[in-house]
Amino acid sequence: DDIFLRPIRALNRTPAVMLHLTSLLALSSAVAGPGQQLIGVRVRASSMMTTTAAPPTSAPTSALKIKTKLLNAVSMLQMGREARQLDKDNVASIVDRLVELGDGLSDPASSYYSGVDCAECDASQPSLVGTWSLQYTDSPDLLALGYNPLAELVRIGQVFDGEAKTIANVIEWKPPSILSSVPFDSLPFKLPFDPLAERLEQRVVLKGSASPSAPRRVDLAVEGIDIVPKMVFGQAGGPIELRGPLSGQVPFGSFDVLYLDETLRITKTVQGGFLAINTRVAQLVEADMDDGFDVADELPSA
Repeated sequence: DDIFLRPIRALNRTPAVMLHLTSLLALSSAVAGPGQQLIGVRVRASSMMTTTAAPPTSAPTSALKIKTKLLNAVSMLQMGREARQLDKDNVASIVDRLVELGDGLSDPASSYYSGVDCAECDASQPSLVGTWSLQYTDSPDLLALGYNPLAELVRIGQVFDGEAKTIANVIEWKPPSILSSVPFDSLPFKLPFDPLAERLEQRVVLKGSASPSAPRRVDLAVEGIDIVPKMVFGQAGGPIELRGPLSGQVPFGSFDVLYLDETLRITKTVQGGFLAINTRVAQLVEADMDDGFDVADELPSA
């Protein structure tokens, strides 16, 4: 099983149910007419964010060529959903070449060493810390998220917080495309929100830890699950956090950092050996991580 998806499996209907409920409310309003507010939730308002391009890489020319080939290879595979076995073998071969070339890092997981303040990390070296967007994986559980009839997958990403020593695995959902065929603009009244603009983030928050004895491995423990209504019934809100008494204490597998530079991160889970290729496409600016994040849709230049 994919170590990032097991908790989501228990709540995999949450985004679909909430977005489907939004759709049903919109459709019912079309029949009965606009009514009073049905649901009220007090949440912390989201702060503004800006998306910036990733810093230029300083990797050797040979590594740049292989990175470019890798990103080109995965760019048409829909995060791996469209990958045939031939495509998977090709991606694995390119990854092997890049790993063999090496990233020149002696301790890529140092930001998750116990007792190490992230501010003490070597700023001149690439770090796991930051916001990442998934470009490719061969994890069956992760790929299955793209086949939900009640909610459409927007993006999958991760936020690595070196100070809190957490890793938030973020999945963003929107209403299904079939909803766009509903003539909301033709209604005799204006809906108080745009059903097609609804967005919901679902997160699995993990506690990360690493050791100098295994500088490329990050061990994980379950911290909790967050639901972030980025836009629900026309309202943006802060996270709904679900935490238990054993938060941060339940082991949740590990992953190894195969390659890391300023723009690219390649990891493989210890349990299952699933590959994940992520690009650093955005940075949080004047925003708390709890408020969610937005990433650019296009790949960064390699």
